[in-house]
Amino acid sequence: MDYCVHYAHAYMHAPFESREERVSCALDTMAISVFSGMATTFFAAAVLCTCSLQFFAKFGIFLLMTVIASYIWANCFFMSTLAICGPKGIPNANGGMDLQFSLGSWNNILGGKKSVKVDPQS
Repeated sequence: MDYCVHYAHAYMHAPFESREERVSCALDTMAISVFSGMATTFFAAAVLCTCSLQFFAKFGIFLLMTVIASYIWANCFFMSTLAICGPKGIPNANGGMDLQFSLGSWNNILGGKKSVKVDPQS
């Protein structure tokens, strides 16, 4: 499901600097829409589970499991990950927000090398 996409879009357009405020804004903005989408799909899949044709009943179970797993993933894991290591907002001259991706420490963890100044005299 595309719940993470909705939350990511709201997070990226949040007018705040800190990650926690951006996550809170994204949840305030999109949580009801994401829940409504999950609920309608859930109830449609529940109706499919009552079908007498095997294909539709199994598809309903598959859809129920997918919707529930996607909703839990988006709300619990994805938003927590954004709160921990999502991009921060930096105010720009136009009154908007630029994004700062903090990769300094990750470059070292992933094996990146620090830039070294070379003295042409030596």
